[in-house]
Amino acid sequence: MEDKNINIEIDPSLSEESIVKRTELFNQHVVPYKNLIYHVCIQYANCKREIPDIYTNVLVNFFKYIESYDSQRPLTSWIYAIAQRYVWDYNKRNSDLNITYSTDLSYIEGNVTSLEVSYTHLGRENYREIYSEEILYALDQLSVIHKEALILRMAGYRITEIADIAMQNGTMITYNIETIKGRIFLAKRKLRKLLTEDGKRRYE
Repeated sequence: MEDKNINIEIDPSLSEESIVKRTELFNQHVVPYKNLIYHVCIQYANCKREIPDIYTNVLVNFFKYIESYDSQRPLTSWIYAIAQRYVWDYNKRNSDLNITYSTDLSYIEGNVTSLEVSYTHLGRENYREIYSEEILYALDQLSVIHKEALILRMAGYRITEIADIAMQNGTMITYNIETIKGRIFLAKRKLRKLLTEDGKRRYE
């Protein structure tokens, strides 16, 4: 199966009927979001040189399990969660280092809402188009400084870059990396109080 940048080697043991059905579902549900999938690979891969291979393997994984997609579930939420989980598993299988993977934000990043096909990456300006209303509600409960730091971190900015932006925005007077780390920690702690593990709003 080929679609410009997509080239998947199909399991020869599959029946022709199964291949046709999976191909149809794959082209319908996965191909339009290949940019999102590639972004997930970039964001979570430990070894950047392996991103093309990881991307290909993620697509193979989608093709293999495409029939398990539940149409009642938001498509982009499923796409993001499956791709993210595969990359984490790939990292664990291929790393010689004893790495602890943080899942503090996994329930947020896995609950995205409808995206345009042209979606390329999460950023400071478009996060409201990506996250669900319940997650946006929780983010809006954060103070300006904590929300700024957390959103930038979720968008893939390094701690030093977040500190630079905070200085430019006037939300930090003295340059301090630990201050940014503290803001992110407090923001995540607040979100855990407001949201369940699957990104749903907690009600008292």
